[in-house]
Amino acid sequence: MPGTRQPLYQHGLWNALYTQLSPMAVAKILHFGTFYHLMPDNPNAVEWAIFWLRLFQLGDKKLSTIPTGVQTVSDALLHQLGVTASVELRLDCPVVAVRPAADGQGVEVGVDVRGGETYVADHAVLALPKQPLLELAGQFPDRIRKHLNSVIGFTLLKVFCVTETPEWWITEPPKAQEGAWNAPTREIHYLPAKADDDTHWGAPETTLVLLYTDRPAAAFWQPYLQQPAFHRRAEVGGNPDLEGTLAGVLFNLHWEWAKNVAGIGDRTGRDALSTPRGRRIALGLGEFWAGVFADLPVDDPAWQVLAARFPGLVGNPGRILFRPDEVLDWQRNAIGDYAIRDWSRPPFGAGCHAWAPGARSWEVRADLASFGFRGHEAHECLHVCGEAYSDYQGFIEGALRSTLDAVGAIR
Repeated sequence: MPGTRQPLYQHGLWNALYTQLSPMAVAKILHFGTFYHLMPDNPNAVEWAIFWLRLFQLGDKKLSTIPTGVQTVSDALLHQLGVTASVELRLDCPVVAVRPAADGQGVEVGVDVRGGETYVADHAVLALPKQPLLELAGQFPDRIRKHLNSVIGFTLLKVFCVTETPEWWITEPPKAQEGAWNAPTREIHYLPAKADDDTHWGAPETTLVLLYTDRPAAAFWQPYLQQPAFHRRAEVGGNPDLEGTLAGVLFNLHWEWAKNVAGIGDRTGRDALSTPRGRRIALGLGEFWAGVFADLPVDDPAWQVLAARFPGLVGNPGRILFRPDEVLDWQRNAIGDYAIRDWSRPPFGAGCHAWAPGARSWEVRADLASFGFRGHEAHECLHVCGEAYSDYQGFIEGALRSTLDAVGAIR
């Protein structure tokens, strides 16, 4: 970095970009980038720059996914372990303590179930994010506790809804991120249902719209959360105010999509019906269409069609106005279901993580792969894995690689 001799890992990415780009360019990345970049949290410059380069390198390739859900991983693990041992998978058993075994050669795990239970093992693998790890770290060495604070917990809130697929989306569905700049979100994805597929989540001609949000947009959605602070599961179809807000978001997305397809560069809606294609799309939008159109003569045939479709239409020479409540009611009725979940609430504390400025990730990862309790450091019975302290944070790749580190240390 200009003007400093400090290593790049000691700086935040925001700081580093600010020395190389104009303030407006940095502001655009900060506020309008349509992929999680963690810029508002100012992650470690060298670590997150490497992460960006990896994403650029992907090109048309995709990150690893588990289409059947992450539970497949634990199911496969149980299947493998069941070949040689009797394994029981315990659910809804919060771990409240991790401490040395009485002989100092193992680990005791305290579980809050049926008045409290304790399990003793030779090793404990803690596949946990930062916040719950810190709560269990009372007897960890000071060096390890310091390591746990070397990452930033990243807010991640998701809002999904199933809506009727407009006729113009069936043949030309919007691509990922299209319209994200017109909604309170960082990312947006569209998953059309497949016809004649009984295993799919939705009926034919429905679309799953997924909003992935971070700061600052996450604050917009948090008032719609209804569950207590301890957030264990998604809230599905529980808040009518959220449904109404989603109707407004969907309308804005439809509006922008139609204008873009019509080749209308002006985002205010002017000249929306001035071309044959634009007029054809406008009429096809039906009840979805709303807004103010300029320069449309009152004797234009489109006026009669639109006036008949919207009884509440108000007009004057050269200008027409739709009543938005009519359009939003139609849009709201098109929503089949919706859900919201804030991963930054306990017990998770974050949706994903990033290395903080100053963190020496290579040292932290090596130490967390295997360590002992304070006073029993020689017996390395504790192992941390997951995406939080890995070289590919936030994704399956990082979680799996840190798991291999932990398993390798045990072997």
